[in-house]
Amino acid sequence: MVLAGLIVVLAPLCNSIAESDTPEIILENGFYYVIQPNGEKVAIVKEWEPQSPNKAKLSPDRQYVIYTTCNGLGFESEGRDLFYCKTDGTQRTFLHKFPAHVNDWIWVTKDKNNFLIVILDGMGGPGIWVLDFNKKKLLLSFSGDSVERVEGTDCYKIVGIRKETKICPDELVRIRQKGTIKPKILINWMGDQVYLSTEKGPIFGSDDVLKCFEPVYDLLSMQERSSYREIHHRLSDHIASFAEEPISLARNKIVFSIGGMHGQFDLRRRKIEVLDIGGDLSLKVFCSLTGKYVAILKTEPTGVKKLIILNKAKGTSWENVLTKEFSSDATISNLEWSKQDETKIYYSLKEGAVTKDSCVIDLTKTGKK
Repeated sequence: MVLAGLIVVLAPLCNSIAESDTPEIILENGFYYVIQPNGEKVAIVKEWEPQSPNKAKLSPDRQYVIYTTCNGLGFESEGRDLFYCKTDGTQRTFLHKFPAHVNDWIWVTKDKNNFLIVILDGMGGPGIWVLDFNKKKLLLSFSGDSVERVEGTDCYKIVGIRKETKICPDELVRIRQKGTIKPKILINWMGDQVYLSTEKGPIFGSDDVLKCFEPVYDLLSMQERSSYREIHHRLSDHIASFAEEPISLARNKIVFSIGGMHGQFDLRRRKIEVLDIGGDLSLKVFCSLTGKYVAILKTEPTGVKKLIILNKAKGTSWENVLTKEFSSDATISNLEWSKQDETKIYYSLKEGAVTKDSCVIDLTKTGKK
């Protein structure tokens, strides 16, 4: 009789657990899982990856799982990407990239607009980044250690900075309507890849710089080729690193520095436009829209300037299309390939008392294309 009573008492309790109509997140055997209402267990992400912990949390409406994964950025790859997916593990979507460990995040909703206040820590932090969840864009970023709820309001104040700063839902909606700030430019731990915080994969790296650099080889003297081989080795073996400064983003152009060279990357066309090799080689390389042509501005030891245009021939070789010489006192500036017709290149010239602001070379009239 006692056993029968126990069965009667325990049966309803077991049924209530099995019939739960909301998913739950559990941590088990080094993995975050979502337990579905039907009891099915869906794996979301590893707890550790590689030496820093990940995190997974349900959204307030329990429709999404927000979770982090390692992205190879930051000290010892502690940087994290933020993803979200449906609670059944489908529709996994990249949200944002961070250069530091993601300690936690707070979900804020106002008038059907969803925001995440992300708290970073570790060697790459601290910091507070505010994301527009719906647009997958960065709205605000601050230094700071953490956030605290302002009593009696729906605002949060940032802890760890001198100036009192609050994050309020009404203000986030206003900023969202006004527009988002520029994404952050980030460099991986190895220093050979450049990222935007709004994109999962790298936008360019040292291999792209190498492709822009290689065509100059045939134009160099035996002595200069020694310097070339050293630079080539550092790029091809991923020894050279992108410098954190002065990398910057303005007007869809990223200015960068690597291995003592400076360059400009066109974000809209996703190509390196200019590479200033400088140093002993004293070369500038200008790449056309598709990469079919490169224009190389070379200063000889005598001071004479040469504008050399190469065409990508069949295979891997480059063919000299045109060489144009200028005197040692000449200044060539504003050199740029046409965005509509890559057989045309424009530049400005100051040579002695003569200044020409709109010089053009049309490769269709050189006999070689």
